[in-house]
Amino acid sequence: MAQLFLLLSLWASSPADPVALAAKSVVKVEALDCRGANGELLPDRTGSGFAWGRERFLTSLHVLAGCLRYRVSFEVRPGEFKPRGAVVERLSQQHDLALLSLAEGQEPLALKPLRSATEPPDWRQKVWALGYPRGSRSIGSIELTVNRLKPEVPLALRLSERLAAELARRRVLDVKARVTNLQGPLLPGNSGGPIVNGRGEVLSVADGGLEHGTVSASWGIPIAHVASLVEMTSRDQVASLTTMGLLFSYNSESGASTTLLCGGLELRKGVTRSFRQIQRFADDPEYLARLLEIGRGAAEPENYLYDVYRETTTDAAIALPAGAELRSAGDHCRVDLHWDDAVIGVQLRRLEPGETLADARDRFLASFVPGSESWPVDPEWESLERSPGTGEGGGTSARWDGLKTVRESRLRGGKPRFEETLNLTIAAKRGVFVATAVRYPYWDRSKYDAVVAGWCDENLSCLPAVIARELRHLLHTTIGIQLSSFPRG
Repeated sequence: MAQLFLLLSLWASSPADPVALAAKSVVKVEALDCRGANGELLPDRTGSGFAWGRERFLTSLHVLAGCLRYRVSFEVRPGEFKPRGAVVERLSQQHDLALLSLAEGQEPLALKPLRSATEPPDWRQKVWALGYPRGSRSIGSIELTVNRLKPEVPLALRLSERLAAELARRRVLDVKARVTNLQGPLLPGNSGGPIVNGRGEVLSVADGGLEHGTVSASWGIPIAHVASLVEMTSRDQVASLTTMGLLFSYNSESGASTTLLCGGLELRKGVTRSFRQIQRFADDPEYLARLLEIGRGAAEPENYLYDVYRETTTDAAIALPAGAELRSAGDHCRVDLHWDDAVIGVQLRRLEPGETLADARDRFLASFVPGSESWPVDPEWESLERSPGTGEGGGTSARWDGLKTVRESRLRGGKPRFEETLNLTIAAKRGVFVATAVRYPYWDRSKYDAVVAGWCDENLSCLPAVIARELRHLLHTTIGIQLSSFPRG
């Protein structure tokens, strides 16, 4: 549904919309008869490309590398394509670019070539990646933001040492080359598509991202590097290159991942990550540090693993304890945890016109735990769970890119033994709303005062074993709730 919304919006956009006009020059690129380093047959591969000259199409070299045949397909209407055989005319190993032309005898597509941007990208600038993420059956648009600190950086600065060394060894992409530094999730299949500004001009060619799109950091090849394209030296030059599975092409046998509708937008299950791997992308590191400090006697972050779910057209991410089974439940999704009847609720949807973050929160709570929207906020946790107010309402924090968040705990019942508690994170960015909460029954505050006050040792010997175990589970889950938002790049 999420992709369908964006796809239909591209097709239904006003003719004067420059981004929608640019989409009419984008093609799906397919690489066929692919081989591995030892000659083994590999799955066909799909990427994106765009018209660049008369019957010529620019794409990423790694989409084609190691394959013998190529095809470009133009989408004449949603889901209906005109395929054409193509050949590689020019390439640049240094900048991971390739220029395709139609094979002899193929009927012209007559697409309008895109223009290159006349000005370099500016920080905080909104841009759009156009193409076919995950081999989608119709064109999609992903909104990105140019990194606010350094719009262009050497690629090596965006990679781990291991990945930079591997790319250097394969000699397909120069890790010293400067790339457009993006915040937002490019996905497999976006490779080779144009990244355009609000005027529909090409700033960069979509190329890759960290951890295959599971965190909010991506890059493109600046369009100025198209000047580095050179003629092919032999017909098998591209086929002889080592296949670049390290970057972002999509193969047809990459496996179907879990996809769930959780309130109007789809979540796709990605990889499992440790807390340390995703900690640095938290949208509120200060809050996370306070949470770890308060739970210092019980938290075991070095042992925490999370399954990361992402919405496929934004950088919204949900972190759930590894192995937790997320399932659809009406207008939200939920996880029944196997400790003390705790339940996680997740909702992901677009905000309605005029709907505030508080309105969306109450609507989610009323659906997840009916009546909880009227439960009082826990005043003893308010300073921890709610960021200082800088935006809408006293407990809302706002980030430079428009992200707004609310974090709070709600209680039902009287002290010291509450009948239920809810810890929740609510976030909204550019009209997309994300809510994640854990409902925990039978919250006995007196059992945990010793931990919060720091009276317990690190083994929680002051608590009964079953209580210590439950507290560790609760912190594991609550930290995941905190990490469920729109991560920073």
